Amino acid sequence: MNVAELMEMISRRQGDMSNERYARNLDVSGTTLFRWRKGERAPNLETIRNMAKYYKQQGDTEMLDALSAYALFGENPLS
Repeated sequence: MNVAELMEMISRRQGDMSNERYARNLDVSGTTLFRWRKGERAPNLETIRNMAKYYKQQGDTEMLDALSAYALFGENPLS
């Protein structure tokens, strides 16, 4: 799982929710979410952990698996 694949999954799950609200749900700023999508930044492990809490509450096991794969094996070209 690389950053682009993770961002695609995150974007699909946003649905019709506003960027700001979705970012708050993920415990990041709207600017951070925007920078992830543009490829300027990538989520760090602490952020991945916080996002996992949100997706766990949502019962989204596919996203939890993707976050785990990214945290363990992801390619982060920005690091």
